[in-house]
Amino acid sequence: MAQSAEPEIPEWPPVPVLGRPTEEDFARMRGERVPRKPRGPWPRWAVAGVALTVVAVLGQAVVYAVFDKPDVDSSVPVEEVEVDWAGIDEFRDPGPAYLENESFPAPVSEPVSEPVSEPVDERDADCLPPKRRPVVAAPAKRTTRLVDHQWRRIERWLAANAPKTRATLAGPATPKRIAAAEANMGLRFPDDLKASLLRHDGSVTSRKAWGFGILGGELLPVAGMASNWKTLCEIDTMNYDDRFDWWDGRMIPFAASLGGDHLVIDSVVGDVGDTDHEGSMSFTPGGREIRSYLELLRLTADALEKGGQVGYWKPTVVKGELEWDVIVD
Repeated sequence: MAQSAEPEIPEWPPVPVLGRPTEEDFARMRGERVPRKPRGPWPRWAVAGVALTVVAVLGQAVVYAVFDKPDVDSSVPVEEVEVDWAGIDEFRDPGPAYLENESFPAPVSEPVSEPVSEPVDERDADCLPPKRRPVVAAPAKRTTRLVDHQWRRIERWLAANAPKTRATLAGPATPKRIAAAEANMGLRFPDDLKASLLRHDGSVTSRKAWGFGILGGELLPVAGMASNWKTLCEIDTMNYDDRFDWWDGRMIPFAASLGGDHLVIDSVVGDVGDTDHEGSMSFTPGGREIRSYLELLRLTADALEKGGQVGYWKPTVVKGELEWDVIVD
């Protein structure tokens, strides 16, 4: 029969929770002096911290010694000032009465120099053309033939019915004068207007009759076109960039009335318009569209020969002089 294993007997007395005391612990209990164990080297982070602290302290000391040192001359004795407080009862606000009895110089304000800006010319850019040399350019021959044909119709009718007005038609303008006007205005005259000027340089008012006109406006000579264009540009100081404004520098005034109204040709589009002194522009003179100066001559010749109208304008003759009346239905 096998013998059973003997049960393990736990250690007695059991090991304390805090461990068994050592000889050094017994020596301290007896009051004996126990030598300390030597400490190991400092960790690296501790060494770095100490070094940084030393550098900061030294830097602050240098700053204080160089910049923060009070600027006091110790060799000069400090004089003590005694204040007589006997006549001073209390601190008081002197108030307005004190200020009125004292004369203070008026504050002097130094002049402030404001930047001077160049004046801006707000006129239409078409009224400020660059300078250029006149260039003589003849109109197309076909256009000249068509314009001459309409003028011959007008001249024949005036000679037979309104001789006083026929006598006001001026002679031809020179090509150089036309080129000079184009250069001064910065525009190019349409060929039909140029061909008309080369036949009649506008009309001249005499003591016997007003100058020949169309739709109530007398034809201007080349010089009159340039001068009227300049005047209108000087009057109209605002640029709205719209051809329906009262005036635009691209317009060519070719006829004028005594009231200050003008018949014009749009140098870009080529159609005929009118501008009045009340401040409006229209491209339906007489209440109808007229696409060119040549068409205006044809409509005028038709109205003279057939007794018709150009829009609401009707030509009539009074004592050998042509007049234009407004007919309203």
